[in-house]
Amino acid sequence: LDDNTLTPELGRPLLMTLTLPPRDNLVALLGAALHGLDRIYRLDNDDRLQAVSVVRVGQWQSPTGESRILFEGDFRTGDRLVVNQLPGAIDGLRVQPTISGDTPSGHRSAPEKESVENESDEGMPGDNGIETPNP
Repeated sequence: LDDNTLTPELGRPLLMTLTLPPRDNLVALLGAALHGLDRIYRLDNDDRLQAVSVVRVGQWQSPTGESRILFEGDFRTGDRLVVNQLPGAIDGLRVQPTISGDTPSGHRSAPEKESVENESDEGMPGDNGIETPNP
């Protein structure tokens, strides 16, 4: 609206995209990574789930239009984050990291991201991704 060529009507909603300065300790993930209202899981060195409390602080959109949610939390460079839903996810649950798209029998469909499978006797295996943040 800098050049006064467009004057919006009073009360009419406008779609706006703002570019804000970068912030530390944020990670951009799909909404499927969120468990409950404020929890994301990372994997420890023993491939066990660790809950990370997060706060949704905004949304990020790539130049190609890809949209992700920005979360603030106790993230460290090198964290392996579960980016999909894992039914029955709890702290300490041991999972088996695989490449996204791999099935338990080893057939590949799309080798893009790591994924995890539940190793407990109670849960069912799932194809769930992991991302590593670079704050």
